[in-house]
Amino acid sequence: MDFLDPVKKRAHSIRLFIGYGLMAILIGVSALILMFYALGYNIDLKTRDVVQNGLLFVASQPESSAIDINGERYKSRTDARLELPAGTYTVELTSDGYRPWKRTFELAGSTIERLTYPRLFPEKLTAEEVQLMAALPPVVTQSPDRRWLLSQHQAQFNVFDSFDLNAVTPTPQSLTFPANLFAPGKTHTLKVLEWSADNRHLLIEHLYDVNHEFVLLDRDTPEKSQNLNQLFNIDPAQVSLKNKTDDQFYFYNPSSQILEIADLRDKSIIPFAERVLSYKTHGDNTVLYVQRTTEASPKINAVIKEQDRTFSLKEMPANSAYFLDIARFSGSWYFVVSAVSDNRAYVYKDPLNTLKKQNGQNAVPSAILKINNPLKAAFSANTRFISLIGRQQVAIYDAETDKQYDYDLPEPLGPTGAVWMDGHRLQTVTDAGLVSVFDFD
Repeated sequence: MDFLDPVKKRAHSIRLFIGYGLMAILIGVSALILMFYALGYNIDLKTRDVVQNGLLFVASQPESSAIDINGERYKSRTDARLELPAGTYTVELTSDGYRPWKRTFELAGSTIERLTYPRLFPEKLTAEEVQLMAALPPVVTQSPDRRWLLSQHQAQFNVFDSFDLNAVTPTPQSLTFPANLFAPGKTHTLKVLEWSADNRHLLIEHLYDVNHEFVLLDRDTPEKSQNLNQLFNIDPAQVSLKNKTDDQFYFYNPSSQILEIADLRDKSIIPFAERVLSYKTHGDNTVLYVQRTTEASPKINAVIKEQDRTFSLKEMPANSAYFLDIARFSGSWYFVVSAVSDNRAYVYKDPLNTLKKQNGQNAVPSAILKINNPLKAAFSANTRFISLIGRQQVAIYDAETDKQYDYDLPEPLGPTGAVWMDGHRLQTVTDAGLVSVFDFD
């Protein structure tokens, strides 16, 4: 019986511990190999060198486009997942009948790069005539869901054509808004302000002679449209929808610098904030506005008001124009504040969290966008990107990757700069009348 022999028992224990040790070493080495593999490390079979790989995801519209990487055709077409050694790559996507798309980028080891936004444009654009108009419509506007297109008649300012773009063949439906909805005058101009979230109501400004008024149009039932000036017996300088609804509004007058809330349901108007120079709203209870602290002060404060609490976000030089915006992306709130003369825009991520914890102190911007003589600041359609646009300069912050892009354009943008075409592209009409589209980066 070996287990009664001390010598054999000791030898058995030694073999057992050696086995356990070797097993532990094997598990440790395996875990280390798996960890390095997870971090992208691999062995190049050609050079026998250890390299660190990164992942590249490539997608496109149209789908199934050919992929060339550094001039060599890749075996798969879009959509594709590629594991590549860290380095600099030029990716070109091609598809028959479309213009090629090309991008050079740096792929770092153990990182993931997503080129999932490319859109290849046709070499020849073909247009299908839906309706022939004698002249350019004074107003053309599209609902937020991109379904409804309204086009104002040239001869009758209160008549629109409505197109359902979901239809296979969109046919115009004439919408005639009541004549008594608008104040009489010799000249009439309508200016689109914003759509409500229901894609049915449209807030417009009616400019007639030397006066103006605000009207809420009902696309579905024109006779239910409302003249807000007549309804509330007030003459505000600016009006905006509260929480994108069709029954509550913000009224503002620069002369009094008072911001008020109006409720269509009970015809009430209540004060909201004083000494307001400019404002931007989001949701039901959050407003970002610029406020002068005292009449003689050369500085102003960008203020966030949430329900009944106010927080000072940023002190800036007083100016005649400001860019303010609010949006939510990936569960976080982003605030943008800018004074035009400052030539920069400050981007804050969830500043209220910091301001509430630290009693209104030390909200640090996530990014500062800088260009000369900016024309506008705006969020992309998917709210991932924040742009500061000038005549020939663009600065963009990517909230997903925390990266910033600054570049000069070869040609000046149109007089109004550029607007977001979708979540990843901007478009502009140049001075020569050409439509130009470019990616965010």
